[in-house]
Amino acid sequence: MITSHFWNAVLKTWLDLNYHDPSIPVPTLLWNNSHIKYQGNVLMFTDWIIGEILYVKDIKGPSGFITFQDIRNKTGNSPSRILEYNVVRAAVYTFVHSHNVCDTADIELSDQPLFCNRKINTAKDFRKVLIFMHDSVPCAKGFWSRKFGLEIDEHIIMVNTIISNERNKVAGSTVENSA
Repeated sequence: MITSHFWNAVLKTWLDLNYHDPSIPVPTLLWNNSHIKYQGNVLMFTDWIIGEILYVKDIKGPSGFITFQDIRNKTGNSPSRILEYNVVRAAVYTFVHSHNVCDTADIELSDQPLFCNRKINTAKDFRKVLIFMHDSVPCAKGFWSRKFGLEIDEHIIMVNTIISNERNKVAGSTVENSA
């Protein structure tokens, strides 16, 4: 029993403002939600909020998750977008299964994103593909191609780099010896 009229009015106002009719479903927020976590961390991706992806229902419906392409169309292209997609998808999948939020308990993991024609389910899969696709083409080749339209053989770049490094070492030792 609250005897103070002030605190009684405060409590009554708070209850009036925070009343929720259980018959009306409230959408579950994705961002900064302590129940939707990935590796113990709550989620917050600003581009997704700007793209108006705010609730679980925005990425997961009765038929499953929306596609990676749909996310990219809403949020724009970014190098980290596929990782963000997989993080959000994993967190929502865990949330839905642990809280029975949606009608469909069995979430179909169809339409997996592809990277270099390989299905990507987790960030670890993405990393494995990157390691497998490791290319030892020097970045200078792309630079000369983009900047000046020149096609340069990687072998020439590597040989010139080694020669240049050797000249610098010789020049450095000459300066040290003369001092």
